[in-house]
Amino acid sequence: MALIIAGTVLGMAVLVLDLGNRVFGPYSRTGGGFLWRLGLVLGAAALLASPLCFLAMSPASPAWRALAILSSAVGVLLFINFLFPYRWGIRRANSDVVRSSSTRPLAKGVVLREEVLAIPSWPAEVPRLSLLILADLHCNSRTKLRLLQQCLSRLQGQPFDAVVLLGDLGERKALLPEAVQALASVTSRFGTFCVRGNHDLERRRERLVRELLDLNGVVVLANASCRIAGGAVTLVGLETPWRKAALAPCDPDDFSIALSHTPDNIALMERLNVHLGIAGHTHGGRLRMPVVGSLAVPTIYGRFLDRGLFRRGKTFLFVAPAVGRFPGVFGPPGEIVRLILTGPEGGGSADAAGAPRG
Repeated sequence: MALIIAGTVLGMAVLVLDLGNRVFGPYSRTGGGFLWRLGLVLGAAALLASPLCFLAMSPASPAWRALAILSSAVGVLLFINFLFPYRWGIRRANSDVVRSSSTRPLAKGVVLREEVLAIPSWPAEVPRLSLLILADLHCNSRTKLRLLQQCLSRLQGQPFDAVVLLGDLGERKALLPEAVQALASVTSRFGTFCVRGNHDLERRRERLVRELLDLNGVVVLANASCRIAGGAVTLVGLETPWRKAALAPCDPDDFSIALSHTPDNIALMERLNVHLGIAGHTHGGRLRMPVVGSLAVPTIYGRFLDRGLFRRGKTFLFVAPAVGRFPGVFGPPGEIVRLILTGPEGGGSADAAGAPRG
């Protein structure tokens, strides 16, 4: 009986975590949608536990004992799937294309992560492309604003080709103007580009965020695209699932980079012939445990897409950690990413590519 109870309880725990990840990953902009998702999670857990309840009331019943054993077996299978989730054709790709990876302190509670990726389909006419990536700032206090300004001031004058903002800039309207101004102050060769996240589109912030970005010269890619690097690279901004739109596939002969707040769009990127996607939203995974990894990752694919480089078919996806964890008192520090893209014959380190020194 103890083993039956243990298997069922274990299954309930991972069901709440894993199903919670999947149904809350896309989020909901309405109270009704939130309650529906919450009910789905709790209802599934209750269904898994119901045979134990009946078994307690009628312990001699062979039928309920069989159901309890089945419930426990399902719980164990759920736990195994939680540890080794089904990956929908997605796999980690670090060993394939990551040439180097390093971090260095940038400010208190913030590090600069430098990654060099050698993409097989990279256009030969572009030696390399240096992107500064900021995801999930959630700049909601004066302390965080000052820290953000300090970090960005130390990145001024560095050889970035483009600055990429992956959304969720902040929820306090009073701080948004200064936060956007600080983000727009970093100079780059081709400009600053933004795809908005779910928090940017909630509670009547959508119009304010768009106006502030436009005012500061930030290009908003709201289910739209543009070309950089002399037309050799196409940038596509995806605001799905919060703002869905029908998008034409990219020309497979043109190298394309898709910016998305959420990594849930990896399947969409593959359908659109995107070569490389860049996403945030996961905050690098939460409740990380040794060996097991992240327990809470808000994606429809479960806890697998937490951070790092992934691949589905011919599409690569880089999931950036959050800046918004700073000042890093509770958990890992916030991270700003410098991503250097090159071809298979490109340089092997960020330092060799002229990486900024914090």
